[in-house]
Amino acid sequence: MNAAGKAAGSGVKYELVVDQQAAVEPGAQVFTTVQAALNAVPSPNLAPVIIYIKNGRYREHLEIKQDNITLIGESRDGTVIEAPERRATCVINGNNFRAEQITFLNPYGQEERYQAISATGDRSVFYNCAIIGAQDTLYLRRGRFYFADCLIAGDVDFIYGDAQAGFDRCEIRSVAPDGGYLTAASTAAGNPGFLFLNCRITAEPGVRKHSVYLGRPWRDDAQVTFINCRMGEHIKSQGWHNWGKPEREATARFEEYQSMDLDGRPLDLSPRVTWAKELSAPEAAGKNAWTYLRGIDDWDPTGQKAYYQALEAMAQALVINEGQPYVTADLDLPVVTKDGSTITWFSSNPFLLTAEGTVHRPAAESSGQRLTLTALISQAGRGVTRQFELIVLPMAPAGEHDPDYLACWDTAAALEESFSTLPLAALTDDLTLPVKGFNGTAISWQSENPALFATGVVIRPPYSEGDATGGLTARISQGQAVLVKTFHVTVLKQEYNLFYEDFKTGIKNWQFPPEAPVKICRTEIGGNAGPKAELEAVSEQAASLTRSFSIKPGRVISNGFKLYLSKFGQMQYSITNRQGQVICKIRFEPDGSISIYDGPVNLNDPLFPWPLYSPGQWYELKIILDFRPETVADGTVKYDLILALADDYHGPYRRVEAYSGLKGSEQMLDGDLSLNTVCFHLSPAGEALCYLDDFYLEEETAGYPSAGSER
Repeated sequence: MNAAGKAAGSGVKYELVVDQQAAVEPGAQVFTTVQAALNAVPSPNLAPVIIYIKNGRYREHLEIKQDNITLIGESRDGTVIEAPERRATCVINGNNFRAEQITFLNPYGQEERYQAISATGDRSVFYNCAIIGAQDTLYLRRGRFYFADCLIAGDVDFIYGDAQAGFDRCEIRSVAPDGGYLTAASTAAGNPGFLFLNCRITAEPGVRKHSVYLGRPWRDDAQVTFINCRMGEHIKSQGWHNWGKPEREATARFEEYQSMDLDGRPLDLSPRVTWAKELSAPEAAGKNAWTYLRGIDDWDPTGQKAYYQALEAMAQALVINEGQPYVTADLDLPVVTKDGSTITWFSSNPFLLTAEGTVHRPAAESSGQRLTLTALISQAGRGVTRQFELIVLPMAPAGEHDPDYLACWDTAAALEESFSTLPLAALTDDLTLPVKGFNGTAISWQSENPALFATGVVIRPPYSEGDATGGLTARISQGQAVLVKTFHVTVLKQEYNLFYEDFKTGIKNWQFPPEAPVKICRTEIGGNAGPKAELEAVSEQAASLTRSFSIKPGRVISNGFKLYLSKFGQMQYSITNRQGQVICKIRFEPDGSISIYDGPVNLNDPLFPWPLYSPGQWYELKIILDFRPETVADGTVKYDLILALADDYHGPYRRVEAYSGLKGSEQMLDGDLSLNTVCFHLSPAGEALCYLDDFYLEEETAGYPSAGSER
């Protein structure tokens, strides 16, 4: 080391130097301990400071409070920072920290649980470092972290926390003979967690085969992903563990893609737990270290920003079918971009896409088919994706070659597709009919029910008249060709809506929290003079709606709602007091069952599941809570539940199940109670998982209604 603080032959200038063997002179910028060098950096520290650490075994604890600190060791195996006693070896609270060519070691065993690294700062980078301990080796909290070409060793939960971290080309080594767990994520809902890319998952000699799990969820919503990783025989075939808490299986986000053995042979992932996910190629392509860690400040610890931006530009420039949604001829998909990148195609309907990359139209007797095509644009194993939504129209009958007739045929097929997939929500609105086909054909309409039809618009009947049905006939023409097509429709009465309130007994409006990932995309006044709204999800996060009402002791509360689920999903309905304590909870599960939870004692164990429900049906749920003194004398609240099913779009309802005399722990008789409905994973954005029609809340002072009573 020369006097200028420059490593001989390196050309890199270091502000501070640590050398155990140095004869320190007064005023020199050379220190014999790393912490002494850190203490010489002012706080706050706005400019980057590089500290060069000569080879040596530094038995000390490091506490890094300042921002913009870089530690560079002379060599990874030669520069060792080791905890001298039972504490974390290195605690990092500053932002923009970087470490290169250093070993962080905590020698204390599994029972001690002391970290080699405990970090909370944002934008930290570790390059060619070794982080070695036993249980809880690497604790990452809150911030973003990037590890490249590092060794991380431990036995139980040795990579853990709620941070966002990318591990690139790292070795993850298990050391305990009896096995353990690699990760214990505590990721917050909706946030990314740990991402392992092209890593080697190894074990020291003596670690038993099939004794180590890839991870377990320390908290709900834990998120861990392994992509293109090679794994030793010590990894259990199940892959993941639920920490003895089955309810966390519903929220854990554990994923893999192209996992291999240490020799590069693909692993059979079929024995993995059913609640983990094997990613598709397009899904995996969206998970690279740059996009994973970039954040709103566009942080690029990987140096890959320009590369992925170039791929993204190629994806945006890709156009198929001339940008049209309707496919009216066999479509040959491109397999390379004009810049030379490879295009791999994935189809939501594999029967329409050949191995050669051609989208074929179905036969004439088929209806149109909606198709999602995903293009994976890649170079050197890195890629980005772009999706195209298409409607593939059926072929015309054999022998039909007249261009005008073929145009009419394609318009008729497009109309049939539109009517066959008309969602329930659209039937609750006036429907304006098209007068031109997408290909320029003319369309004129007639209705067998004139009350529904006026100047090209299907009008919803008033509440007093009820729902209406009828046929709509389209006359499609171009040149001398004419084609007639009739569609049967049901139009719901105006009072029937997806979401409205009755404003009975002083009920307050339903409330969304400000951060809820849901928007009310349409509101109007319904037939009962209450507002209605169709809800639209804007992300895959949970959205909650809450309303509150006051009740007095001695009352009986009867509350209910109508629910429409467009597909199997998860929705939770609970009744709590103003202190947030749950009296009872009802949950519609993703597997189609309905679970009842008796709060607050049994909130993790369902009393009983109801039979399977089906998507595409309306349900009416009614709950009757009895707060009369004689029913709560033993410290419980009595409640009855009634579930009814609509025979058709609008009823009448028939009772499916009724349960009477259930007991929930009494928490508060006086004050506010709240009904809280949580709709989980309304996905994809723009599609509502469930529609709520909250129709009544009544109070009674006498005369307890029976569980079998119908509204």
